[in-house]
Amino acid sequence: MDRICQYSTIIFSSNVAVLLIVSVITDYWEYRGFDLDRIVSSIEPTNRTAVTDPGDTNSYIEINYYWDLTARRRPPPPGIQKVTHYQSPALVYKYFYLETYAVNRSRYDRCGNVTEEVTLTHVHRWQDIIVLYTQYGNLFRECDSLEAGVRSRLGIVHINPKRCFNFVTTFRNGDYINKELPAIIHLERSAFLFAIVCVISSVISVIGGGYGSLAKDQRSVLTASTAALMSGVSLTVTIALFHGKCHLLHRREFMAGIDVPYKKILDKYRTYEFGWSFVLAWICVAFCFIHTWVWLKKSQDMASRYPTKADRIRNSAEWMSFNNDTVILDP
Repeated sequence: MDRICQYSTIIFSSNVAVLLIVSVITDYWEYRGFDLDRIVSSIEPTNRTAVTDPGDTNSYIEINYYWDLTARRRPPPPGIQKVTHYQSPALVYKYFYLETYAVNRSRYDRCGNVTEEVTLTHVHRWQDIIVLYTQYGNLFRECDSLEAGVRSRLGIVHINPKRCFNFVTTFRNGDYINKELPAIIHLERSAFLFAIVCVISSVISVIGGGYGSLAKDQRSVLTASTAALMSGVSLTVTIALFHGKCHLLHRREFMAGIDVPYKKILDKYRTYEFGWSFVLAWICVAFCFIHTWVWLKKSQDMASRYPTKADRIRNSAEWMSFNNDTVILDP
């Protein structure tokens, strides 16, 4: 029975470590996107607006806003220019062209009335295209939910060649987070660091507890209990840092500083949901603390059932001292 209990404890410890690793390496900690149905129902159909729902996929919708009504029935004029705003899970293309014309202006100086020709440039808005989709991520990378063909069609491959972006090993060069929310970068790296500490501590707990249980080594089992406690605390800190990152992203305005049609509606119907990996992380926190108590209890039982040589010497010395101090009186 004692051997069965030893094996069950090792199996439980190993399962906790496996669940912890699965929670950390899987991508489904959080989903960020939009409530597309409410957005479509909130946008009133006008001559300037067209909402496109592609028939071959349901991973995104496209909102076309025509600043120039002639853009609906004729191709773009020569010299059309495009500005791209990419803030996943949204992409905005702004099309415009420049109109240059000369005007005569009169001014007065010492010589009298002088007329001069001035060249003015006018920015003529043509069309805005807004693409909305879903993004998911974990402690070290973010991925979009678009298929490869869709990413090529929308031109995202020219902005972000890979479907998943690793923000721990790759610097956010030119990203809006790097410019506007630099605190998120520190939160991301700190959360990833604590997650690594959590996984390493969990593995140490399995190895130390397994060795201590089989070799009847109390110190190894006590080390396993300490490592399990460290794993639970590190995972709790990891989740707290991840919460901080999500809070900063949630409270930021959608496309801050950029003129986007229906901006208030899009900002209102942004969605944020935690995935199963995040739920599993919280379950692992409870398992880690249970894991700590199990190893600690086992260490205490082992100390009473398998005393060390130092304990035996100390106990024998105490017994001899007790016998020497005892006085037996004859009746």
